[in-house]
This record gives sequence, C-alpha cells and structure tokens, in this order.
Amino acid sequence: MISTRLKSARQAKNLSLEALAAKLNPPVTRGAVSNWEHGRAEPSLKTLHQLANILDTSVSWLIGDIGESEPPRDPHILSR
Repeated sequence: MISTRLKSARQAKNLSLEALAAKLNPPVTRGAVSNWEHGRAEPSLKTLHQLANILDTSVSWLIGDIGESEPPRDPHILSR
C-alpha cells in the first residue's frame, strides 16, 4: 500500500525521485525512494512523517489506514 500511495502522491506534487529524496532530512538516494515505491523496502516511521509533510498528506493515508484513492489535502486528517 505504501508503495503505490507514495508514488501517487509524489507524482501529484510533480516531484522527481531525486527531488523527493533531497527534501528528506537526512537526504536519501533516488534509489531508496524507488525501492519504497516498488515495495522492495519501507521508509522508517520518522521518514514516513517527513514524507507526509512534504507530500501534503498524512501517514495514515500513506500506510492505507484511510481508504481514499487520492491523498487528503489536509495533512492533519488522520481518519474519517
């Protein structure tokens, strides 16, 4: 679930793999983001929080706790 939602949210923000990787603190490689999007690895909880903030969504949406197909626009929405 994380893989498809992460890719969808990244593309909705028109961010490349490299651009998203560089926005994280500490920055990660393009390959790390690609691995997350292909389900070969998962980001840490700390990184999930950063991703949610960067992508204007919530951790709950990224991990699939919210069933909407599109990311919520308010990052403070945790459930419905």
